[in-house]
Amino acid sequence: MKEELIKQRKERERVIAIESAKLKKEFYENLKKQRLEEEQEKEKERKLLEKRLQYTRDIKAQIKEKEDQLKKERQDQYKEALKISAGKQERDNRLEQIKNQKINELRHWVYRRFYVVSLIESIHHRKSYLKHHKN
Repeated sequence: MKEELIKQRKERERVIAIESAKLKKEFYENLKKQRLEEEQEKEKERKLLEKRLQYTRDIKAQIKEKEDQLKKERQDQYKEALKISAGKQERDNRLEQIKNQKINELRHWVYRRFYVVSLIESIHHRKSYLKHHKN
C-alpha cells in the first residue's frame, strides 16, 4: 500500500510537472505572441508617424516652392515696373525736348514774322512819308 501511495504521488507529481510545463510553455508562447503583436503595433505606429512626417515635409516643400514662385513673380513685376517707369520717363523727357524745340521754333518764327511785319510797316511808312514830303 505504501508503494501504491508512492506510485500515486509520483504519478500526481508527474502530471503536475507535465501540466506545469504545459502552462509554462503556453505562458511563454502567449508572451512571445504579445511581444510580437506589440512590435508589429509599434512598427505600424512608426510607419504611420513617418508617413505623417513625410506629408508634413511635402507640404512645407510645396509652401516654400509657392513662396519662392511668388517672390520671383514680385521681383519680376518690380523689374517690369522699373522698366515701364524708365520708358515713361524717357518718353516724357523726349516730349519735353520736342515741346521746347517747337516753342523755340515758334518764338523764332513769331520773331521773324514780327520783324518782317515791322520791316514792311517801316517801308510803307517811309513810302508814305516820302510821298507826302515830296510834294
